[in-house]
Amino acid sequence: MTSKDMAVTSIILSALCWIPLLNFAIAPAAFYTGLKAFLEIKKNSAQQEGKLMAIIGMLIGISVTVFSYSWLVIRMINR
Repeated sequence: MTSKDMAVTSIILSALCWIPLLNFAIAPAAFYTGLKAFLEIKKNSAQQEGKLMAIIGMLIGISVTVFSYSWLVIRMINR
């Protein structure tokens, strides 16, 4: 799988991570694939395709992950 394919996968997963209850698994996967794609693109300086998609996938993935798990912890504390 090329880094561009991983970047596209990251952006698709980040779009799907807004589905309730699935976001606990999909959002970290979006972050991971975006990070992996970004690092491969950074390592290969000649290839720049997919860099923005990888960054967007990482940002959405990490923000939804933090929000979801924070929400879960707050819900558990307030029981």
